[in-house]
Amino acid sequence: MRAYVYATLALLGIAMLAGVVRADLQTGGGIEDRFQSTIGNWINFFETNIQWASVTMLDFLKYAIKATYFTVGLVGFVMWASGISRYSGKRLVIGAIAMALASEIIL
Repeated sequence: MRAYVYATLALLGIAMLAGVVRADLQTGGGIEDRFQSTIGNWINFFETNIQWASVTMLDFLKYAIKATYFTVGLVGFVMWASGISRYSGKRLVIGAIAMALASEIIL
């Protein structure tokens, strides 16, 4: 019984392959051309997704850095203006300004 199943599957595979080769010969395109176009499409797909991911991560990084230096600057201003710790507050404000300049220039 197994031999019949294997023989049937082999004949179906050969028939399918013959149909693909015949269709390629009729349309004038070869298997190599189809293979190259398929690989080219895959490469374009991956390239597009990698570009999208890098742009998205860069935008998130910009947002996170802006939120960080805004928070540090606000805490420093509150500490300096309220008199809780003028020296530490002033240092936090200066650090926030430095972070803002560095991040805006780099990114």
